[in-house]
Amino acid sequence: MKKGFFLAAIAVMALAFTAKAQETEMPKYQRSSLHMVLLTTDEPTLEGSEDFSDYLDQSWQNYPFPEKYNRHAIAYTQGYGGKPKGSFLEFINQYKNGFAGMGLLEAKELMENFSSGKEYKEELVTATQNLIESEKIGNQLIRKWFNIQDDGSWDYELIKERAAYNANQAAIAEANAVAKGVQAIFDQGEDLIANTFVTFSKLAFYENEPVANFTKELAMFIASFTPAPANKIMVVAAETAYNATRRGYSARTTTALYKLDWTEEVKATFYDMFKEDNKIDMEKFNAYTFPMSLVGIETGSSTTIDAMGGLSEMIGIEAKKPDDLLINQTIVRNIDKLFAKLQNTYEVFAPVSQIISVNPLMADMGMKEGLEGGEKFDLLEPQLNEETNKIEWKSIGVVKVDKKGIWDNRYSLTEEAKNAAETEQKGTVLSNNKKAAVGMVVKQVVKNKKK
Repeated sequence: MKKGFFLAAIAVMALAFTAKAQETEMPKYQRSSLHMVLLTTDEPTLEGSEDFSDYLDQSWQNYPFPEKYNRHAIAYTQGYGGKPKGSFLEFINQYKNGFAGMGLLEAKELMENFSSGKEYKEELVTATQNLIESEKIGNQLIRKWFNIQDDGSWDYELIKERAAYNANQAAIAEANAVAKGVQAIFDQGEDLIANTFVTFSKLAFYENEPVANFTKELAMFIASFTPAPANKIMVVAAETAYNATRRGYSARTTTALYKLDWTEEVKATFYDMFKEDNKIDMEKFNAYTFPMSLVGIETGSSTTIDAMGGLSEMIGIEAKKPDDLLINQTIVRNIDKLFAKLQNTYEVFAPVSQIISVNPLMADMGMKEGLEGGEKFDLLEPQLNEETNKIEWKSIGVVKVDKKGIWDNRYSLTEEAKNAAETEQKGTVLSNNKKAAVGMVVKQVVKNKKK
């Protein structure tokens, strides 16, 4: 009875959605839902370098929420991520006096850990999983979806809103009287809840020189174990890399991406929480921990080159430090880069973008989404599955991004850029496709995709 009541309530939404879809030429596509958490950790700063930590929180607050997702805001927005091991900042401070006494295999392992951040990521995943359990992040997400109150009352207004449902009282009465195709139509709401994500991000901003010098010294130490002439090539490569990267500043974001587990088992547990008065048993709800699964963890770096650094050294003056606006913009754009990396790596997190023009063919996406030109996108058309009564998006072709027509929709704090944005194009040009129509969507064909 508990499950029957819950399914009947959801059926109201689904029947209304089906009717709405048949009335209009193009239904709204269903976007994934996202919540973002900023993590703080007890990581060291680079010895002898300026501490930029004060800028990190403000830059995070300035970051515009990714518009390709529904904002699924919950109370938990910042967390303590502990002191992860394997931070490259930790490596640099630890080995600032050189690598004396270290063997070749140990040096190579250090280089691998420094480059990949493997240990750092593993520790960060452990910290985020502990936070998910202790803070019951999954429970908070479900409470948001169903607007669950402390007394167990709930509603499905948010699901209706995000699924573009438009039920009126007559439709509700009819749906309650005719329980036809309940389970199939219920899947419309299920898809929304299943595609709920949370990101846990750690930000850093630092001077390039200590990092570049550490990398050079470690590479040259490894080269000292290598016979000629290969060792000379390694030394030249290390020096070249150092000179190319030592001036300027870098932003670095590491993000762990999680997805809400909305499996048949979890749903059955949730249904069992409904009482005879149609309210949720909050004692059961609070005792249960709604699970979440790690989709993946990625790191992205962005560098601000100190173009005047070389000239400053030649004429004997101190190079100019980046100003507050430049630091903030670099960090925010680095977060953009990291999100684009997650979207282009994990198929389940890849967003869709609407077609906004057919002559030329354009979609509402750009450099913020990491486009550089040549990327392939599936052109998706909504089609009604008569067996399930569901609207499904089917690929009817593949289009490519025109390198010369990419929209620069990246975050900028300069007035010049903001003013220019008022007159610039508002989308990215794609290769022509005669089947394309305004309202259809495109979804990137993910390279080396991880599901």
